[in-house]
Amino acid sequence: MSDVLPVLAVTLAAGKASRFGADKLAACINGTSVLENGLRLLDRFRFHRRIIVLDPVRAAGFARPDTQVIVNDAPDAGIGHSIALAATVAQKVQIEAMLVTLGDMPCVSFGTLAAILSAPRSWHCAIVATRSGDAPPGPPALFGRDWFALLAQCTGDTGAGAILRNPVNQAISINASPSETADIDTPADLLAVRRHAHGQDPLRQDP
Repeated sequence: MSDVLPVLAVTLAAGKASRFGADKLAACINGTSVLENGLRLLDRFRFHRRIIVLDPVRAAGFARPDTQVIVNDAPDAGIGHSIALAATVAQKVQIEAMLVTLGDMPCVSFGTLAAILSAPRSWHCAIVATRSGDAPPGPPALFGRDWFALLAQCTGDTGAGAILRNPVNQAISINASPSETADIDTPADLLAVRRHAHGQDPLRQDP
């Protein structure tokens, strides 16, 4: 995609990793941190703007010239609070849609993300979500500007799940493999992702 997309790319990475027991985003997969894997995938697209939502400790040490840091001072409030912070930013900038990705989901392929970004017929009202098998739709997900105000009210640990699952909202589903949509919550999850990635860099799954 050579044209600049009218999209705010959001990476949510403010979680406390309580089930992991350590800094899961700093763990390595093929020599690259979990967080950096996802950020490098976004590097391959031309977004109007990029932000990352971080807890105060990680925010203090994060430096990427192309990515604005949004500090989540209440990471225990759940992913919904991070989404609300991102949507509040989105309301203030001249963009048509917001792409939400997770910092602990490092194996999403270029092809899947390209399909999400190519799916909307009209940016402002679009909802596009990733789906794997019988699992409910989830991130990465794209929301048009019409949804920003509602997203800015998100709370709790379910994030924007209710919006994605409501059939009235007619979310477009992009199919992805379970390995792509695997997020890392526990050491066992990290081991499974490493096994999948062995010999195949997650950032090189596209043709």
